[in-house]
Amino acid sequence: MKIILAASIFFTIISTPLHACQISLEGIHSFSCGDDLQWADPEFDDKNWMQIDVPASWQSQGLNPLPHIGWYRIRFFVSAEITHPAVVLGRIGNADEVFLNGTKIGGEGIIGEYFSEMEYKVRLYRIPKELLRPDAHNLLAVRVMNTYRTGGILGEPVCIGDYGNLLEEKFQREFARKSLEIAILVFLCISFSVCMMLHILSVRDIEYRYFGVFIFIYVLICSFDSLLFYETGLKTPFVQRIINSSLAILPLTALMFVLHFSKERNFLWVKCLAPIFAIIFVGLILPFQYPFHLKLIEIWSFLLLLTAMSGLFFSIKAYIRKLNESAPVLVGIAGLIIGGIIETIEMIRPRWFGTAAPVDYGMIVFLFSMMYALVARHSRIRKELRFLSGRILESHEQERKRLSRELHDGIGQSLLAIRLHLQMIHAKTFKPDVEKEILFSLISEISHTVEELRRMAMDLRPATLEKFSLIEVFGWYARKFTEKTGIVVNVRGCEMTDVALNVKDHLYRIYQEAFTNIVKHADATRVDVLVENTGKFLYIDIADNGHGFNLSEAMKHNSGLGLSTMKERTELLDGGFHIRSSEKGTTVHMQIPSA
Repeated sequence: MKIILAASIFFTIISTPLHACQISLEGIHSFSCGDDLQWADPEFDDKNWMQIDVPASWQSQGLNPLPHIGWYRIRFFVSAEITHPAVVLGRIGNADEVFLNGTKIGGEGIIGEYFSEMEYKVRLYRIPKELLRPDAHNLLAVRVMNTYRTGGILGEPVCIGDYGNLLEEKFQREFARKSLEIAILVFLCISFSVCMMLHILSVRDIEYRYFGVFIFIYVLICSFDSLLFYETGLKTPFVQRIINSSLAILPLTALMFVLHFSKERNFLWVKCLAPIFAIIFVGLILPFQYPFHLKLIEIWSFLLLLTAMSGLFFSIKAYIRKLNESAPVLVGIAGLIIGGIIETIEMIRPRWFGTAAPVDYGMIVFLFSMMYALVARHSRIRKELRFLSGRILESHEQERKRLSRELHDGIGQSLLAIRLHLQMIHAKTFKPDVEKEILFSLISEISHTVEELRRMAMDLRPATLEKFSLIEVFGWYARKFTEKTGIVVNVRGCEMTDVALNVKDHLYRIYQEAFTNIVKHADATRVDVLVENTGKFLYIDIADNGHGFNLSEAMKHNSGLGLSTMKERTELLDGGFHIRSSEKGTTVHMQIPSA
């Protein structure tokens, strides 16, 4: 609510025209790319200079000054008496120096190889009366350096008027900007505090860590690049380099967060990007000359586009897979990209958002969405844990009942028959041939009891898990399953595929649960199992030709305990779990890190 209130105040103020202007300087004026301090001299001949609009960005007029410095020469005529004259130049991207009739009267930021910038400072400079030429032409020379985004004299108003009135309206506009900055910083600090609290509470999933790092870096950027910090006088070229270098690694942390949140494991190309971002980070923080920094920024701009498209691709992929909380992640990525697109469009018409940056509002959408996704995920996990705890206790009770029934009806009856036969032998009331028949029956009962005990023990935990590889265990269970149900099972995979024992335990239970679901619900006649090991990841597919089911409905009506358990076991292994079901059958897909 604070951000929304600040934004509404902000837009209200920037949309209000200044009433203190007495001489408008807007219109067509002389301009030249390059840099020469002699151009501040009112006697300099600028007849061959180009003519451009003021206010308007360089980019919107097809200009790209090198080394990103250009000069305006604005002529004006003063006829009326102004008690306390001042000139206001609105918003300038990104640093400026202003000269009146050859004398410097002000400037914001630092222009040069080692620069600092402030785009959102309203340029208002006092005009010494002794510099004005009454009833004659005066020359206002404006030297501008563009470091990023849009360049030139960008926003209204551009005029001369009474300093006191202009100062009051300047304070109103800058108050709106500061309110927005404070609201964003408060929200960022709250978000970072939430991440820290989750870390203290031992919620240390890697995606939470990347999001915490992302917020910390963005807090650093927003603090040092704010109007509030600039007015302290501490924004030196070194601080500017810290801002630029921090901004350079921000996209990588965001992409890593999205990748881990989306359960994507193919990080090879991201590992290739990481050293490039690191080189740019180091290059921007070291005091190299501006042209070298400019080349690094151009490379970074391409990488930014690549990471944005990659983040959008993976978030769409997660949404299609119906991954939990994928919708807010997709909204956040889309909001950030839309903000960047509008920022690019603003190079053509920079008046749309006044002194606001569209990418900042895109970042607000991104942060809101990511925080919602993380909090929703934490809340969902807590609810699922409570639900699963209850269902697990219920399952344990059902398992006890099953074991009790099997012990009573199976082993119990066999032992009772054995006892009866032993009692009859002890009574010695039978003929030798009858006694021999009873002994055969007794041996048969004992053999049956032993087999029943082995079956129950194997159901509880097969000894084959320790002796054989994963694919052999799957094959063994498949043969037993076919003997019991008649459903044909085809297991394919590398015989040497094996994993750690604790991983094998989880995978066996998932495998066992999948086949239990096939018997209960699928009405299938064939099951195909594929196990692939790429070295880094183990892929397992269990596909049947049954009639399928509606996954969301099964989970909604609490009939998906087996599915929830399978998913939870997979996530415990830091893996991904996905189910595809249709009228032609159901496929359970698992992706587990091999190491």
